[in-house]
Amino acid sequence: MAPSDLQLLADYNFSGRNEEEIRGDWIEPLLRLLGYGLGTRHRILRETQLILDPPVRMLGSSRHRIDFVPTVFNRRLWIIEAKRPQENLFADEHLGQAWSYATDPRIAVPLIVLCDGTRLGMFDVTTPEWTTPVLDVQKSQLAERFDEVFSWLGAPRVAERGRQLHLGHLRNALEAQVDLEALNQTVAEVKSMVEEVRPAVVERRRQIRNEARERIHNAGRAATEKAGMWRQAQHLDGPAPVASWRNIEDTAEIVRRTAPIVRVREFDQIERATTPTGENETRMWFGLRAVRMGAAVLLSQTDGCAEHCIAEARRAAHHHATAFVDDRLLAASYRLQRALGQFGWRFAAIAKPQLDAQAAELVRALEVEEWLRRDGEIGITSADQYKRVALLSPRIIQAQIKPWTAEQVERVAVQTEERLDRLPRPNGLERLQPAGDPWLASWQRDPLRDLSKAILQGIPRHADDPLVLALATELLEHFEEEVTTS
Repeated sequence: MAPSDLQLLADYNFSGRNEEEIRGDWIEPLLRLLGYGLGTRHRILRETQLILDPPVRMLGSSRHRIDFVPTVFNRRLWIIEAKRPQENLFADEHLGQAWSYATDPRIAVPLIVLCDGTRLGMFDVTTPEWTTPVLDVQKSQLAERFDEVFSWLGAPRVAERGRQLHLGHLRNALEAQVDLEALNQTVAEVKSMVEEVRPAVVERRRQIRNEARERIHNAGRAATEKAGMWRQAQHLDGPAPVASWRNIEDTAEIVRRTAPIVRVREFDQIERATTPTGENETRMWFGLRAVRMGAAVLLSQTDGCAEHCIAEARRAAHHHATAFVDDRLLAASYRLQRALGQFGWRFAAIAKPQLDAQAAELVRALEVEEWLRRDGEIGITSADQYKRVALLSPRIIQAQIKPWTAEQVERVAVQTEERLDRLPRPNGLERLQPAGDPWLASWQRDPLRDLSKAILQGIPRHADDPLVLALATELLEHFEEEVTTS
């Protein structure tokens, strides 16, 4: 929300305007600033949707239409009525009319707001002193007092305000009791009510998160379709278990979507995307190497890149079976990555208290609905930040190594392994680590070899071209022979 939006409302001249203009020029924009309407989950019910059939309790008016009922997740919590600026906004006639709407069982809200474009007043109709405004804001004060208005009427806040008001009224009723059993009954009834609504609240939280995740997923897929293999490689590269069949098939599909004449270039973008600007050697993480090998096998009979992909699949299978025995730089890089992967989780464990504090601060700083959306989009819990540090810190360390030579990479690999020996494995964090291998102990052995073998064995479940299956069988046989002799 731009400060100018509020200032426009504060400065707007409503002299000579009628109620309809007040509704469209002032109240509608105000409701959007409060979090209702377009682009939110909080609908605004307008007068055409809110015609009350007689009998309606009225004071000096025969109109049966309510101007606005903002809703929070389709629940009505307050109404707002527009008046002409020339009238006394808090006149008995206007208060009575709004009260008759708010207390009608078909509407039943605790808060009413009267607004004429020069002044905004809010009333709690559940109190004996309901004709005294709880909030009275002049139009000229709107920008400076908007936080106060939002704390009462903002879509993320009004439900909590309503809860507090009702608890206050409940306390008054309980203080008038002499029957202790009435107190016990109240506790039981409140507990029952909470458990009754809990599933709906849990489901709503799930929906908000899922909608955010779906938006990000669709945006990412659209970006991949536009940027092609470059973005796919950047997205998958890193110390994470990325060699799923979905990633392998998506990678192959990106190549197939291009014209045959450019398919080799598109496939080779995997290496180019993981090679720093101005350098000649890729820094591709071994998980992406496994994806690349699997995609090459699937593409081995695809027009425009078949011969190239067959050669790359054979070369990759050889490297993976022998742990890059005939390429010192790749062997050093693989050794470094296995150590860095383990280091990332240990480093994150040390930083866990600070990450917990940061996550708690986000909970305090964000409205609950906004927190849920952001959590769905990027994950902002303490556990998410813990995993983010574990996965990003190895990439940062690797990116800082210069020059990228076998000697330098080997030196950093040895240093990282020595640091690992000194870093503890704290108890209680195992559930936040990679499933089945909390501290990546298997990376001390040869995870790429195991991963590559599993991919070659899985080809028959994901391809039906006889020539593709024949290549997979050939590679698997050679792979096992080289593993035995290496």
